[in-house]
Amino acid sequence: MEDSLSLNDFHHSNSDSINDGTLNSAVITESVPTPAELADRYQFIKKLSEDPNENLFLAKSIYSEERVVVNCYDIQSVQDWKQSDSFRTEINNLKTLNIQGVAKLIEVLEYLDLPTPRVYIVHEYIEGKSLENMMSNGYRMPHQKIYKLAVDLLDILEELHALDPPIIHRDIKPANILMKQLPNGDFQPYLINFVSLNHPDVLLDPSVIAGTYGYMPPEQLLGEPVPASDLYALAATIVHLLSNVPPYEMKMHEGGFRLMFEPYLKDVPESVVSFLKQMLKPDTQDRLTQIFVMKERFAQFAQGQIERSNELSYADAASDPLVLDLKNQLADANHKNSILIAFCAILLIMVLSFIMLFIFK
Repeated sequence: MEDSLSLNDFHHSNSDSINDGTLNSAVITESVPTPAELADRYQFIKKLSEDPNENLFLAKSIYSEERVVVNCYDIQSVQDWKQSDSFRTEINNLKTLNIQGVAKLIEVLEYLDLPTPRVYIVHEYIEGKSLENMMSNGYRMPHQKIYKLAVDLLDILEELHALDPPIIHRDIKPANILMKQLPNGDFQPYLINFVSLNHPDVLLDPSVIAGTYGYMPPEQLLGEPVPASDLYALAATIVHLLSNVPPYEMKMHEGGFRLMFEPYLKDVPESVVSFLKQMLKPDTQDRLTQIFVMKERFAQFAQGQIERSNELSYADAASDPLVLDLKNQLADANHKNSILIAFCAILLIMVLSFIMLFIFK
């Protein structure tokens, strides 16, 4: 039986504690010192992650008392950092974002003359709980709400992937989906822990692989993430939510790196399982990547319209950008062929007329 719990069920009893920050389901409650170089801007409150490789802190602004999240990143090579166009491009894109469901990037502070050069990435603090933390405390989201969540996350990804260059999250999973409770009791999901902010080295060195096994598609394991990689991870997350089993505990098909998730979704309609199969195809050429198709189908599932087949319908195919492009090319080719045929017909008539004139002259 699926339980519906309020976010209040997961609040810490200590009024000075935090609710997951925006970054991790594990929270360290000991106070931490504020770095000297930031003392005139922020006061550090708590560390947000138990991972020794992640320096994520809850802090507050000295000027506004506003709570923020600060990511501290030690620079290994100042020269490489200064020459990192990809990081600066992504940071500039994130600064201009105004997307519901993505914490606002406030500022990036560089201190490259310190004995240990360091960069601080400061962004908005969102109060909420990660889905992973909620699930570990017994929360099971009803299936219809899972499908609605998929639509909300696809809305976010649609805007991120439409940027030039596209912003790829690289680590979508329940731990990185923050659920902010609204006054009406519903939840607003936020995508948190963008890999480019927590591990900027993935942009400095393309060979660095970051993400979580089970949610990462093959191309990301090879160090070549693309926007479709986020869609694969989203599908793996939906599988986790529907089954309550993380995908890294599921078997992979030895021959094709295909996630064998079907045995865990026996209580899920076949149409939903079939659709998730399309999103989880290992090869990006075979994988369903049209976000508008996914949004439409998950919206139908959320409304209980799950009886129809999950193979793409003629209506879906007719609106597919690739199909539309092919239709336009065929129409253009047919138009050119029509002109060519007409020209040949006129030429033939002229030749026949000349022959007739020559014969009867």
